[in-house]
Amino acid sequence: MLSINSWQIRFLLDVDQKIETLAHPLTANEYNKQIRKSVKGHLKWVFDIAQRPLGYWHRSYLTNGTPKDGPVFQQDQQCYPILELCDFYERFPSESSFVQNIISSNTIPVILDMLENHRDHITGLYLTEETPGDDTVEYPFHFSSHILLWHTINRLSSLVKSFSEIESSQYAGLDSLASDIRTRILKHFVGKHPKTGEVMFAYLTNGVGRYTFYHDANDIPTLFAPDWNFIDESTNETWIRTMNFALSDSNDGGYYPDGEFGGLGSVHTKGPWPLGYAQEFIYASLTNNSTAKENAWRRIKGSMFWDGLFSEAVDAYSGDCVSKAWFSWPGSMIGSALLRFDIG
Repeated sequence: MLSINSWQIRFLLDVDQKIETLAHPLTANEYNKQIRKSVKGHLKWVFDIAQRPLGYWHRSYLTNGTPKDGPVFQQDQQCYPILELCDFYERFPSESSFVQNIISSNTIPVILDMLENHRDHITGLYLTEETPGDDTVEYPFHFSSHILLWHTINRLSSLVKSFSEIESSQYAGLDSLASDIRTRILKHFVGKHPKTGEVMFAYLTNGVGRYTFYHDANDIPTLFAPDWNFIDESTNETWIRTMNFALSDSNDGGYYPDGEFGGLGSVHTKGPWPLGYAQEFIYASLTNNSTAKENAWRRIKGSMFWDGLFSEAVDAYSGDCVSKAWFSWPGSMIGSALLRFDIG
């Protein structure tokens, strides 16, 4: 099975960026060529082979490009291939012809149209049928998927501007669209938690004052909102309160505090997830919390398989796998985090 989600590809690109210090000079060039080939191959598969019978990308696929699951519209899955293309061109600018061919095709404009078809005319928010964790939504608008969409539109706008030959009408108004999305997010997703009384970003909303307060191990865009410059001085405290809530007992169904390996997980598979440990490690690094960073690193090491990979979910008391051995997403995020942050 292949996935549209591209955190694994992001890890390869992060490795390539530091390959001169990670590999012997005699082999660094070969790694560079193989990484370029692998990412390019995945992009070809996503844009040319992965079938979109209803116009949008499905959440998972068989290797022959056939959708593995039924027709469910996940907002975040429409963003990852576009972000991957942006990241690829940023790392390998000599691949301009390859990238231009994809931009010039109708795939991305069709995806943008599909997203607009899922936009609510009253709130200006975008509907999704499932969360990134593949769970049905209580309310139709999902916070971290909106952060991801805003970031994607920003990156796509910059990418298109690099190619003067591209028909501008296909991609008109991306900057203003991104600005409008951010305005809508700040208007509709900020609410007061009914139990703690704290103002934070809601996990879900109906756009007219009803919220779900929760955070999931799959909600990576919320963690990276400051990195992507969505968060500024006026919204930083709201983001901090959101993340502190996410990593606390108040995050019912998302945070599992008991046991030596307790931590952030998901209602999708109940219990702590190594992907949640990755979020805890990165958040502690971003906020200079050395104690929390060391604690997250302890659980990461303790839940790792012999070959350096991780499962989806673990037992909170032993750290042993309880779901999906060799789940590639957490290892990719942890690997990228280690390339960025010192663990000493």
